[in-house]
Parts: sequence; C-alpha cells; structure tokens
Amino acid sequence: MQQVNKGTCFVVGADGAILTSHHVISTADSIIVYLMNGQSVDATVEQSAATTDLALLRVSVPTPSYLSLASPRSAKVGQAVFTLGFPVTSVLGMEPKFTDGSISALSGAQGEASLLQITVPVQPGNSGGPLLNDQGHVVGIVTSTAAILPFAAATGALPQNVNWAVKADYARPLFNAPEGLPPAKTRDDAIDQSRRALCRVEAAKK
Repeated sequence: MQQVNKGTCFVVGADGAILTSHHVISTADSIIVYLMNGQSVDATVEQSAATTDLALLRVSVPTPSYLSLASPRSAKVGQAVFTLGFPVTSVLGMEPKFTDGSISALSGAQGEASLLQITVPVQPGNSGGPLLNDQGHVVGIVTSTAAILPFAAATGALPQNVNWAVKADYARPLFNAPEGLPPAKTRDDAIDQSRRALCRVEAAKK
C-alpha cells in the first residue's frame, strides 16, 4: 500500500522554487505540488536540510506569486504572526486554513536556536507552511506542535499553545532569493498575498 505524507508548502521565487518541511518529503519516491491556480505538478527535491527540517522543492512551471523572507533576525517576542495551511484535509477539506497568534520565544524546546516558539494553532498538515508577519514577509516555516501525551507525561500538564516554526534565516542558504517584495499595506493584503503563494504537497512512498 502506498504511504502518502501531506503537508503545506509555499512559493519563494518565480522560477518554481518552493519551501516545505524536510520531514514531509524525506521518504518520498514521488512528490506532487498543488498550486493555488489549480495546477498539480511533479516536484523534485533540490536542497534538503534534515537538521533544520527544511527542504527546497522545484517545479517546472512558472510561479509568479511568491513570498519573501523577512529581514534577518527581525522576529521579536510578542510579534503578531499568522499562517495559512492545509491541516487534516481528510476532515477539514482542501480550503486553506488561517490561524494566528504571536511569537512566544526566540528558541525552541531546550533552547534550540533554529526554532521560534509560537502560539499559532497548528495541526498535522500545517507542516511546511509559512509563518508570516503582518507585512506579509516570512519569519518562519511551521514544523511541529507539542505532542500531548509525552508532554503530559513529562510535566503533568497539557500543552497550551506550544508550537514551533523554523526561523526563516535558516532557509536562506537553500536558494537564491529574488528581490524582496514590498511590505503589504494591511493584514488583509498580507493574507491575500500569502494565499496566492501557498501550495499543498503530497509525498508518496511505494
């Protein structure tokens, strides 16, 4: 039986460059990306970094709508952020889902420097999605949420709004970023811009 991992991805260049999470595609024999214009296209892995859970995919079609990374080290504690993604599509459907929150810390569990801790609610399928500021620039890539049972066993409490994103700075070595886009004038504009650059990824293993 074919195993299919599903996640979120987003375009970072007009030349078919797409970012997602390494763990979504790491065991795949084939990868399909579903763009917001309705196209479904085969993708190849161009760069991958298991230690930071990032992967750069490439598709062979133009991708004129893309997102820019935020300025280096621009993430701040308390900063408002949001994500769009495709969580649990078998239950919630294929429409992109918006959730928002803030940056809780500039490090992850046990002080992991590559991560941001965030209050933005995420579910399976959000992995690989963009974490954006209100200017529509990417400050992180959604990677994981605190597992309820292990967290409860270790602490005696349930996790509350404990999720993580890889800092966008760690994605810079993976691709040649185009000239940065101007900041969105409103949050609504930022959401619209990010939605156009969003995509869904399915990674199949035979």
